[in-house]
Amino acid sequence: MAHAEPRKNAITAIRTSACIQAGLVADRALGEVALAHKLGIKVVAEGIETHDQEMLLKEFNCDIIQGYHISHPLPPKELTAWLQATQHDK
Repeated sequence: MAHAEPRKNAITAIRTSACIQAGLVADRALGEVALAHKLGIKVVAEGIETHDQEMLLKEFNCDIIQGYHISHPLPPKELTAWLQATQHDK
């Protein structure tokens, strides 16, 4: 019986758990980000509500950070303006 070739990694991103975002287990967050990056997977942190959470995840080289600290949900026209304005921050 022939074995199928292993597929390339179909997972392109993971998101962090709520307890990490709450700052309860920074070591776990660092481990998740490091492991994902070693596997070539991007990390998305959702639900970020404080500056401290944002800074910690940036320190860990988290790829995408989203949540109310960054912006509340916006209608399309406001989103376009917000995106254009924030591009200058990078």
